[in-house]
Amino acid sequence: MRYDKRNEFNLYYQIAKNKYTQKKQEIMKILSESDAKSITLKVMNVVKTIIKQKDNAINIDFADTKKSLTNDFGFDSLDIAQLSALLEESLDSDPFSEGLILLTIDEIVNFYIKNSSSLG
Repeated sequence: MRYDKRNEFNLYYQIAKNKYTQKKQEIMKILSESDAKSITLKVMNVVKTIIKQKDNAINIDFADTKKSLTNDFGFDSLDIAQLSALLEESLDSDPFSEGLILLTIDEIVNFYIKNSSSLG
């Protein structure tokens, strides 16, 4: 009798543990998607700020994240330096200070997503 109760308990325990693990994974996926959207918005806002300061009549949206900052948006070395400073101010780090050369918004966003555990 005792053996049956123990097996029954272990079975219920495994079911509960599996449900908990599944829910935790669902929540983590939602949080990581939310982080990615938040990071994308912050990076886009920084890029838009620089474009506005350049008085370019360029409209930028989420379809433009694969375009080159230098070739498509006309960023020069001063703009990249400003981008670096604004990203650090907005996201507490910047990929350029780590020696990375990122040419598109997507590449910048992916840097922050990969390093999102260090973001505040």
